[in-house]
Amino acid sequence: MNNSTKRVPRGRPRRFAQLENLRDNPPPNCGKRPHYINGIGLLHGSRGITAYIKIRLPNSSSKEIKLGSLDSFSWDQLEAARVLRQGRADRGEDIEERKPVSFADQAEDWLTRKKLTTRGYGTLKSHVKKHLLPAFGRKMLKDITVIDVDRWSSEQLGSGLKPATVNRQMSTLNSILNDAVKGGILSINPARLAERAKGATARQVFLNEQQIAHVLAIAETIEREDNANAELMPFQKRGWLKDFVLWALHSGMRRQEILNLRFSDVVVTSGHTIVIVRTSKSGNSRAIPATTEMGYIVERMRSLGREEGDDRLFPISLTTVKRKLKALWKRTDLGDVRLHDLRRTNATMLVSAGMDMRTVAGRLGHSNTNMLMSTYAVYDPT
Repeated sequence: MNNSTKRVPRGRPRRFAQLENLRDNPPPNCGKRPHYINGIGLLHGSRGITAYIKIRLPNSSSKEIKLGSLDSFSWDQLEAARVLRQGRADRGEDIEERKPVSFADQAEDWLTRKKLTTRGYGTLKSHVKKHLLPAFGRKMLKDITVIDVDRWSSEQLGSGLKPATVNRQMSTLNSILNDAVKGGILSINPARLAERAKGATARQVFLNEQQIAHVLAIAETIEREDNANAELMPFQKRGWLKDFVLWALHSGMRRQEILNLRFSDVVVTSGHTIVIVRTSKSGNSRAIPATTEMGYIVERMRSLGREEGDDRLFPISLTTVKRKLKALWKRTDLGDVRLHDLRRTNATMLVSAGMDMRTVAGRLGHSNTNMLMSTYAVYDPT
């Protein structure tokens, strides 16, 4: 038989012949979109060919995934990548495998977002920086177990912290891990299954009339001492400490709410003085009927020395308030007392005087009476 007329069996085409042809012969209208063959796409560009894969989603739509330069893959690797991701999509799993996230990264990200929305940001920051990061910072989120959380809680109690303090830190840990669950980083929050520190009770400190008088007397003493040292500390604000304590007692307002007050927030209408709390813990404003003593305090604060344009009712910084109040509580020898206890005392006195619980709760800025009944209104036998 003549060799020129001999027929050569064609055989089966190579497995990826179509893709090889697409690689070597780009379509004339390739544009900026990849062309696909069996879920594998190629995009011809000026710098080379980019490989893509296309995945069918359960909702009948599709998703394109850019893998990178074609030179970095074999055809088998591209096919394996497509099959792997298609399988995840069919099972309802994440198509792309998530990189492990450390607790430190999650906590820092959570803390950054909380800074914009939380009034108690300083407390949260202290929990994260001082107590949670040293314990969990180097761990991956997925590696934190219930036992890890229980062990941390026990160590915190062993260091001398009170159960209530450890539980507040635990609440912060819970919030961070719940955020990771919402973001799909974790499937379950291990802190939710951990044991809460036992022995924590609601803090209920109530000042009686004698204790209140004692606190005010010490505040007057400190103010006299400040006036006597005026030449040594000419820039120190003086004459506000006793009135600050009185305002907290009569209004039931929180410390930061008092510091945020402006003279424009004190409104006189129909012979009555109303204090508008515009910035509260919940973000909602409320109106507080002022007592006669609060009216006197407003007038005294108008005569207090202040910088031009400063219309704050109490023209002092948070740092100054903390320092002065710390010295005040220490000199009263009343033990575990703080400014917030005046808010609790205010609520207790109002309830004892016969004011209904719902009105008192609204005055304090609570949406219902639950907190008032459990924590704020302490039983007063007198």
